[in-house]
Amino acid sequence: MIACRPFTYGTVTQRQEWRSLIASLEQALRLHRHVPGRLIRLDAYLHERTDGMIGSLSHLIRGAAVEAILDGTERITKETLDHVRIAATEDGRSSVYGWDVDGCMVTLRRGHGPLQ
Repeated sequence: MIACRPFTYGTVTQRQEWRSLIASLEQALRLHRHVPGRLIRLDAYLHERTDGMIGSLSHLIRGAAVEAILDGTERITKETLDHVRIAATEDGRSSVYGWDVDGCMVTLRRGHGPLQ
């Protein structure tokens, strides 16, 4: 296992690095109606939600993308991200939860639920 430290967010350089990471993840999205740059504008919110952890950020964005596909909006907004819960597990990894089309909570971590 490789130990990772969270991205810090105190200096201008640290915030630019965090935004670059968000931009990289956002460029990989293949949602038909997602507006490029929308997630970068939510950088402070995303840092607060994930504590600066790259794995949690990736899971959060992936969970929101799955939700955007399931609900037919094909875009990620702050409201979409608000619907995705991140919970720490006993092994220290994050699980991401979202809602399926019937309103049932599903786990979106690999090996559990829709992302198997």
